[in-house]
Amino acid sequence: MNQTDLERAALCWDELADEELNRKLIDAKHGSTQGHSARVRIYRRTAESIRLEIKTGRPHCACCLSPEKPYRALS
Repeated sequence: MNQTDLERAALCWDELADEELNRKLIDAKHGSTQGHSARVRIYRRTAESIRLEIKTGRPHCACCLSPEKPYRALS
């Protein structure tokens, strides 16, 4: 993926988080917010990990944001 694709992907994850937040507000009017907050956090964290990849050139874990270890092929 090139930088433009990564930037677009991060924006898509942010948009998904915004949509989920809106769903949370709508569902709250009906008495339910189950799971929405966790999904918003996951989507935002994924966008953040992509932005770190753009900045550093290395993929980062969406859970802990640490850089992924270089891949070593098994021989």
